[in-house]
Amino acid sequence: MSQFKYRVTRDLVAFQDYCKTFDFDLFCEHYVGNSSISALNDKTKVKQALITHFEPLKEDLLTYKNDFHKFKSVEDIANKIGITPDRVKAYIERNKLNFSKDQINGLSGYGDVTLKTQVKEISSYKILKDLQLIERNILLSKTTAQSLMVK
Repeated sequence: MSQFKYRVTRDLVAFQDYCKTFDFDLFCEHYVGNSSISALNDKTKVKQALITHFEPLKEDLLTYKNDFHKFKSVEDIANKIGITPDRVKAYIERNKLNFSKDQINGLSGYGDVTLKTQVKEISSYKILKDLQLIERNILLSKTTAQSLMVK
């Protein structure tokens, strides 16, 4: 693990979140010695293939890490990922209970998410992924409903 942390990233939390966001199967036999583990830590043995795969992505991982850890407003997230602020606001509203008090601030006096609400310990790119999944499901449901109406 020390070679990985030296050559790729020291932030294992943001790295594992990156892998989930981009659907990278981190815990397969090809990358770790024991595929039964579900989280990386300082004692995890990783294979050279993991270092080789991610070393060229160091800058992307750094960008992801910085986005993951810093507070960003609904408007900042919307601008970064090219989605309307109302969709980001609705996403955070639906998921606000998943944030600790240290990870969300700027709620309205009634506890609602506003355009100025800020979150951290979540990546803008994960929010984009989750919103795209919702959009795909909506599109599929609409297509299915339309095909059922034609019959």
